[in-house]
Amino acid sequence: MPLLKDSQYNQKGSSYFYSFATFPSIKIYKENTGKAWKQHLLFGDYIVVKDLDIQNKRVLVRSRGVTGWAKIDELQKERVLEVNFIDIGQGDGCHIVTPNDEHI
Repeated sequence: MPLLKDSQYNQKGSSYFYSFATFPSIKIYKENTGKAWKQHLLFGDYIVVKDLDIQNKRVLVRSRGVTGWAKIDELQKERVLEVNFIDIGQGDGCHIVTPNDEHI
């Protein structure tokens, strides 16, 4: 069975793999075939790759508390700059996550 290319995921330790959603968005499908989906991810969302085995051009992933199947051509290795603006009622806050996973 073919495996996901190492140019599409990052690795921590011997068995933890992760990737990010491509532009503009991707879906996590219920099965490795079919069109029914259960989660919609936006560009740059963090994805845990549960298994590197490719089945029908999809791999088993988990993101936002949902496990399912993502298309292999919709995964990217690089993280994007993430900027979150937060309204706290008495002013605004900003949370920045860099591609190197630094939180500001």
